[in-house]
This record gives sequence, structure tokens and C-alpha cells, in this order.
Amino acid sequence: MKNRFNNVANRRDERTMGPFSRSKRRFRSTTLGVGWGHGSGGCASDTSGLYEGSNSWDNTANDYVTVLFNDTQFKLYGVQNTINGIGAVSIDGGSETPVDFYATARKGNVLLWTSPVLAEGTHALKLRVTGMADPASGPSNCPACVSVDRADIVP
Repeated sequence: MKNRFNNVANRRDERTMGPFSRSKRRFRSTTLGVGWGHGSGGCASDTSGLYEGSNSWDNTANDYVTVLFNDTQFKLYGVQNTINGIGAVSIDGGSETPVDFYATARKGNVLLWTSPVLAEGTHALKLRVTGMADPASGPSNCPACVSVDRADIVP
């Protein structure tokens, strides 16, 4: 079933927009930073392997996306690529954990990070673009890109 976030706002102009895909219905809201893009392909035009053929991406250091969700665990799926960088995730304002979006070949719908089991209730996940990349990451028009494909919420 095709699902998109329901309540998504761009911080700059508060317009509703559709960011990365989701496969569960327990999201409360999502707020994207100014630089996030969404569509088919992202930094590359190849949509093969992407969840429902689209993803969301950003390469501006310190831009972030915040997802409010209800339940006990969050699974973040992304697009790994030779040009992608490192993101940092945190839950409920806690310490950040680095998530590497780099790989030697492009592939989508890859489970990159799973939260610990959380107390039942409303939680906030924040994914921040660090602007850093694996030393092997090559030059591109989207350096240090963080590319999110989908997320699952686990009851």
C-alpha cells in the first residue's frame, strides 16, 4: 500500500509537502528542514531499488528532519551510494548516533538504523545531515548527501 506522511511542513514557509515514504500509519507529524528534496531518484536519476520509486535527500550540514511517532521502535531505511555521506539520528533529544549512507554501489530500501525498544508513547526522531562523508565517497553534485527511503514503526 502506498503511504506518505500526512502532516509535513517545511520550516521556511509551512507549506505541506510529501517527504520520504513510510510503510506504517503511526506517524503523528514530520517536519523537514529547508534544504530537503523529495522525488524520484534523489541525487541520482536511478529509481531502481527505491521504496515505491522515491526518496528524500539533503546535503546541507545541520539540516534535519524530525518525525513524531507513537509506539516502541523506529526503523530507518535509506539509500546508500558512492556519493552519500553520514547522518546523525537521535531519539527524544538524546545523544546522536552516526548513520553512514555510503556504499560501494547504489542501493535503496536498506535498513540503516533501528532504535532501541522505547517506552510506549509519543517519541521524536531527529535525523541531521552532518556534512561529513566516508573518505571513499566520491565527488558529486550532492556531496555528503543523506538519502532517506522509508521508515517503519514497530508496535
